[in-house]
Amino acid sequence: MAKSVRSARKSSWKFSHALVMFFIVAIMSLGLLSMLRGDSAALDERISALQERLTACEKECRDLEREVAAMMSPKAVHAYAQSELGMSQVHLAGALRVDVSVRQDSVMKAALANVARGY
Repeated sequence: MAKSVRSARKSSWKFSHALVMFFIVAIMSLGLLSMLRGDSAALDERISALQERLTACEKECRDLEREVAAMMSPKAVHAYAQSELGMSQVHLAGALRVDVSVRQDSVMKAALANVARGY
């Protein structure tokens, strides 16, 4: 009978140790899971912030591409040159009048007419 009492005590002692170890492991697992959940939430916030920043950068890039396309037209280049660089367009177009009646040493004279025509 003493052997059966001893074996019962040993088995209950083993069971109680196993139960205590189970609770310790469960508490540690729950603590680690809560830490991982907090880290996951922080990473989700960072990802959201980066996605918003990426969206803003893509919008800015599209706006800049539109601006570049608009600045490539000749009309825009001309307007920019006049307003920002102070350049003005000089028109040298005109009609060439050849006066055949006046000859000096067998060389014809030519005169440029309407040079200062404004556009």
